[in-house]
Amino acid sequence: VSTHVFYRKILHCNEVPDRKLKAAKAAFDASIDDGITFFDIAEVYGAAFMGAVNLQTLLESFIKERQQKESVEVAAATKLAALPWRFGRGSVLSSLKYSLSRLGLSAVDLYQLHWSACQASSCCYSLKIIRLQWIH
Repeated sequence: VSTHVFYRKILHCNEVPDRKLKAAKAAFDASIDDGITFFDIAEVYGAAFMGAVNLQTLLESFIKERQQKESVEVAAATKLAALPWRFGRGSVLSSLKYSLSRLGLSAVDLYQLHWSACQASSCCYSLKIIRLQWIH
C-alpha cells in the first residue's frame, strides 16, 4: 500500500482532525485485514519540517497499535530524498537511521532514492553508486 494516499487524501494538512486520523487508521487496518502488509512510505510524506504529520511516525503508531491486538509482520519500503542537501554514504546512512527510528523498525525491506526525475543528475548518479556499494 502506498502511504502517499494517506498523505494526499487524508492527512495533507498541518492539524489532523480526529476523523481524518481515524480514516487513515481504518485504511491501515483494512489493508492488514485483507492480507496486505507491505507499505511504501517516504521520509518526505508529511515532512515534519513543513508542519505536517510525519507519516513514518504515524505508520509506526498504527503498527504498534495493531500488534497489541495480534502478531502482525509488516514489511516497509522507504525513500531517501537526496537532493539538494544529501551527498555521500554518511548522509544516506544517517537518513536511513532516522527513518528506521521514526518507523520503529530495525530494518526496511527496500530503501530507494526518491524523485526519479533527478536520475539524469550526476549527483544522483553518484549517490546510486554509493548505495549499490553499501548494499553489496
